[in-house]
Amino acid sequence: MNKELLLLVDAVSNQRGVDKVVIFSALEEALAKATNKHYGHAKEFSVVLDTETGAHETFQCWNVVEDVENPDAELTLEEAHNKNPDAVIGDVIKDPVESIAFGRIASQITRQVMNRKVREAKQQKVVDGYKERMDTIVTVVVKRITRNGSLIVDIQDNSNTDGFVPIDNLIPNESVMVNARIRACIKEVSVQDYKGVRLVLSRRCDDMLRCLCNLEIPEIAEETIIIEAIARDPGVRSKIAVHSNDGRVDPVGACVGLRGSRIQNISNELNGERVDVVLWSDDIAQFIINAMSPAKVNSLVLNEENNVAEISVDEDQVASAIGTNGQNIKLAGMLTGWHINVVSVEESRQKKDEEASALKEKFIEQLEVDAKIASKLVQEGFYSFDDIAYIPKEELKEILQLEDDTISTIQEKADNILLSQAFTKDETSDFDEKLLELDGMTKEIATQLSAINIITVQDLAELSTPELLDEIDSLDEKIASQLIMHAREPFFSK
Repeated sequence: MNKELLLLVDAVSNQRGVDKVVIFSALEEALAKATNKHYGHAKEFSVVLDTETGAHETFQCWNVVEDVENPDAELTLEEAHNKNPDAVIGDVIKDPVESIAFGRIASQITRQVMNRKVREAKQQKVVDGYKERMDTIVTVVVKRITRNGSLIVDIQDNSNTDGFVPIDNLIPNESVMVNARIRACIKEVSVQDYKGVRLVLSRRCDDMLRCLCNLEIPEIAEETIIIEAIARDPGVRSKIAVHSNDGRVDPVGACVGLRGSRIQNISNELNGERVDVVLWSDDIAQFIINAMSPAKVNSLVLNEENNVAEISVDEDQVASAIGTNGQNIKLAGMLTGWHINVVSVEESRQKKDEEASALKEKFIEQLEVDAKIASKLVQEGFYSFDDIAYIPKEELKEILQLEDDTISTIQEKADNILLSQAFTKDETSDFDEKLLELDGMTKEIATQLSAINIITVQDLAELSTPELLDEIDSLDEKIASQLIMHAREPFFSK
């Protein structure tokens, strides 16, 4: 029997292409199951096979538990100590028992378990092999087209595995016939009970384009040229951003090929999808300009806080920049990760003039300066009150050519405006702006007062100097006293 067992293992291993370890494990499980059927299903057994001689031993297994629910398979800790003094809760104690003779039923069970285990092992081997090839391209032959347009395909390798291309993974509007040979990208692989290996493929993912570039362009396969980003509108248009690790190699020219031959091969495989190749740059402004190709960008303004780029182009370039149905601007945005707005040069100039005019009026009204000074501020690039408040006084004086007192007044007003804005950001804030106008009041002190709910002149006037110092220990006693006196002045005058 032992010799026959070893011969059986060798035969199955060679015929099915399965490792002997898997087969021995399947035999042990099968023998344990047959033993369990012989002695009773309530009991638990395990079988250990000697892989050298083919001999096997059978053990009854006892689980050590606190409360016994199955007397045929469980022991209390006290009972377990009679067999093994070191046993603890959760251990499994094994008692040797006589191995059963191989009868018809035992042989049938063994064959069933062996077949299942071998099938599972082969399926897992196939799955592991495809997992290593995830996001790569395979060549397939269409076997069948389902009612909803999905494809059942034969993978052209030695795995004897069928693949599935859902209709949502096909390139829109492409026509595929039975027996057609196509390429697709491996996206998902798993084992389904009773159905075998499930292999899901796609032709519309970014990795499909990446892999085709790798096949058609040797410099990419050799990593002389690197694909940094891909944006696709499958079947219609796509953009890839590339850069070269070798200064002697033009990445865009190498990808396009002589007379566009390389990129045309890729386009043909993707049902005529137009593929634009642009130069990648770590300078985001330059990258956005490149991504907008073939449109020529005149100017670019970046809003880094919101990842928004506004570009201006000549009037005759607007249609090219936006593209059919907004395709060019959409793909450029996907490629760079920025939201891109396109305006003509004339629209951009008009918008800038309107913004400059509005800013000028704002300076005139809130800083109480004349139109000449406001215009000068705008022309010199002062776009906010922060710019005015925090520029060195001497530098602002040199720009505006005004007296020291006038410069000080302008900066103080800008600082007060910023202070007021800081407290009005919260719509529920009741902070009294008159408190900000007190002599000696600073932005820092006002912030500290607000934190302790001193938000009006009256709130401050009702405090004594020691009380204020208790609340704000960093405040100078003289300044605290002066602030309180100034806050009380309006009440004394009444």
